[in-house]
Amino acid sequence: MEGPEHKTYLIDGGSSDIKNVGKYRIEPFLKYRGIGSIDYVFVSHGDIDHMNGIEEMLKRQQVGIKIRNLVVTGEAYRDEKLEELISVAEDNGTTVWEMENGTQIREGKLRFTCLGPKEKNMNPGNEASMILHLEYEGFDMLFTGDVEKEGEESLTDTLSYLQEKKISWEILKTAHHGSKNSTTEAFLENVKPRYAWISAGRKNRYGHPHKDTLERLENSGAKIYSTQENGAFGITVNKKSMRIHGRNG
Repeated sequence: MEGPEHKTYLIDGGSSDIKNVGKYRIEPFLKYRGIGSIDYVFVSHGDIDHMNGIEEMLKRQQVGIKIRNLVVTGEAYRDEKLEELISVAEDNGTTVWEMENGTQIREGKLRFTCLGPKEKNMNPGNEASMILHLEYEGFDMLFTGDVEKEGEESLTDTLSYLQEKKISWEILKTAHHGSKNSTTEAFLENVKPRYAWISAGRKNRYGHPHKDTLERLENSGAKIYSTQENGAFGITVNKKSMRIHGRNG
């Protein structure tokens, strides 16, 4: 993601079935786009399919892509794998920041706000994924990591408040690759996204996205973009328009 003042951002990066995904997938894509460094890399939680590519890139900065800042959840929500990633970052000259509920990162009119995790007794794992609200020129996008029902329920008050403030979600980055246990009807009632984006590999062994989740999204009125059906896709936003583009978009 490139901001209005040309800062760069990456939210998660990994794979459970592709080896060296950082070296052979993420880095080549970034270099193709002319990106030699990333200002902020957010890691939502410690599952390998969200962070093993980032770990590779942190170790390869001398020959690959420079990562200036690594952004993680607060200590109470981190597991051993995420703590190990922090050590790798620090050993390779990357600054590590904690982002907790209510904190922000800004670039001009672009703003990332952390909406969760917010429950103090939440254990590390999917439910304690970092939840991010991206705002820019009236555009709003919600990133949900691998959060499931419990984590979604903890966001109810926040989402209701944002709904009262007339926030309308253009895009929902659908949680947990479209898992059956995520993206409940109650959650969608609070979000009402215009588009739902799903990241899931073709013929993956988990069966993501689940047909029930797809049905809930369709019933909510969201138009679905999935990497299974659409391949790689992206978005360009300015104060007058939003354009989704990609191989099959």
